[in-house]
Amino acid sequence: MNAAQTRQKAGDLSQQDVSRIEIDAARVGVDKSTARLDLARAVIALAQVTPGRGLAAASVGPVEWPVVPLSALPSAIADDCAKPRIGLRGDVKAPRERLGGDVCA
Repeated sequence: MNAAQTRQKAGDLSQQDVSRIEIDAARVGVDKSTARLDLARAVIALAQVTPGRGLAAASVGPVEWPVVPLSALPSAIADDCAKPRIGLRGDVKAPRERLGGDVCA
């Protein structure tokens, strides 16, 4: 928002544009708060349906994917690289992205 106010002072943006940017920024903040609340509700619901594990087992945090060396990849991935249509599938693309990009290159 500071950039928008600076641009308005320079005459590059109107006050209406600055107000619109401020409103959009406020919406983003509300959306972020709503998403956090939804996540908290989901964690509590998950803890309720998984008895004995407690709330700590249901908590969600950032996921750290393990780093797998390319030499340890199964040969099936190499076979997929020979078939470009298979490489477009979501269940094939997700592990490749997790491993750090295109393993076929």
